[in-house]
Amino acid sequence: MAKIGFISLGCEKNTSDTEYCIGALLSAGHEITGDPAEADCIVINTCGFIRDARDEAEEAIREMLALKKERPGLRVIVAGCYAQRNGKALGEKFPEADAFLGVEPQHAICSAVERVLEGGSFCHAAPPFTKWQEPENGRYLLTPFWRGNLKITEGCSNRCSYCAIPLIRGGLRSRPLEAAVGEAEAMAENGVRELTVIGQDVTAYGKDLGRPELLCDLLERLGALEGLRWIRLMYTYPDEISERLTDAMASVPKVLRYIDMPLQHADDGILRKMNRRGTAEKYLRLIERLRKAMPDIALRTTFITGFPGETEEAFERLLAFIREARFDRAGFFGYSPEPGTPAYDMPDRVPEEVIGERKARLAEALEEISLEKNRTLTGRTMDVLIENASKKHSEGRTYRDAPEVDGVVVIKGAAGRPGDFVKVKITGTLGVNDLQGTVSKERNKKL
Repeated sequence: MAKIGFISLGCEKNTSDTEYCIGALLSAGHEITGDPAEADCIVINTCGFIRDARDEAEEAIREMLALKKERPGLRVIVAGCYAQRNGKALGEKFPEADAFLGVEPQHAICSAVERVLEGGSFCHAAPPFTKWQEPENGRYLLTPFWRGNLKITEGCSNRCSYCAIPLIRGGLRSRPLEAAVGEAEAMAENGVRELTVIGQDVTAYGKDLGRPELLCDLLERLGALEGLRWIRLMYTYPDEISERLTDAMASVPKVLRYIDMPLQHADDGILRKMNRRGTAEKYLRLIERLRKAMPDIALRTTFITGFPGETEEAFERLLAFIREARFDRAGFFGYSPEPGTPAYDMPDRVPEEVIGERKARLAEALEEISLEKNRTLTGRTMDVLIENASKKHSEGRTYRDAPEVDGVVVIKGAAGRPGDFVKVKITGTLGVNDLQGTVSKERNKKL
């Protein structure tokens, strides 16, 4: 048996695939190592969503192939989205790589590793599956033990004109409800307290199974699991946030008053060109509905600026929308031309320098809102999930903060162990997104 190392790039969906790969290899008797220097084989699970991600993937490939040059016995496998989309070109660019796998590499990883360790090559960037394929050999969580991701869909059928995900990962495939609940139950039994529900579009969950409201059923089932404390929704499509989903979020106590719903733009003309189904007016009505049902909800979104044909007037409408909607969190991206997508051939490209300037203006507007909202939390006592702890200070997150992408609470002194929930009195802000606080005198809760 061999020692296998992993480099996992990109989003949480990719990380989930890596966890299944590790589970499969452990089941086959291999050993996993975090040190490339001692690995017999390195697997690079790449992201190919936008240009920056592809650049990052190529840099990781170069680094591992340089290590292989020093250690000729090392084997390098390139997997994931970039390999799925550009496997042939990558093979020509990096002929020293031993194997190329596509998306959902967990289903072929053992065969690939065994083949390359025997001195052969392996290429299995087959077309994406058309139905959900349940992993058969378990999963090894790469997240801290108190939090984990539950992947409930694969692929996407929305066909936004700028997005290559359907070309890379195929159309929507929903995970059977019992399989999703079963994995969540196993994670809870192993100490997971915060569960983040993920997929390319979690609000589409069940559509391909003839059950378009299946996400609501899932949340109710997850809310009944012992051990779980927080259930967080990421990657929702705004047009699919139904009245029933809103009610489920408001009525299931463990479902956090937090939702990530990428809107991408707010100019109706640009939204039509993006092949998005919403309008600025519809988005504002949705936000009003969510806040009416859950006044303390934290709203996260993403926007793309610089889409072909985005005039200064269209951009100003987006900027005005952000100020009116008053999101708690937002990410801003410059348009990335993706070959094969309808937007790639659209005229009226926006210059890169203009895109950079517009991103900065959007971020500045959002920062003012986020800081103002953070200041209103001063004096409030909030449940905080501890992430890091020492005698001098601890760090954690409130329900308003998703792991890795939002803010943290810095707590003076020891507040508990990582994975504990403690009550913290917020004493002030630290920058735009972060807070500071002290352990509350109220009785603290732990799970």
